[in-house]
Amino acid sequence: MVEKRVFIYPPQYKTLPDYRAHSGQPVDVLRELMRGDEYDYEGDRMFLVRAHDGWEGHVWESELL
Repeated sequence: MVEKRVFIYPPQYKTLPDYRAHSGQPVDVLRELMRGDEYDYEGDRMFLVRAHDGWEGHVWESELL
């Protein structure tokens, strides 16, 4: 079952225009990413999400409402 959440890209971030364009939109959370294999940042868990227009992105758990 795909979980539906709202993606919020923090307003202080000015990079990644695709992420900015999808902020505030509902997304499907497809799966959790594997730390070390798919990302190497410290902090929250990360997820692969998909918006209704087909855009996919890697987002922090804290960016999902």
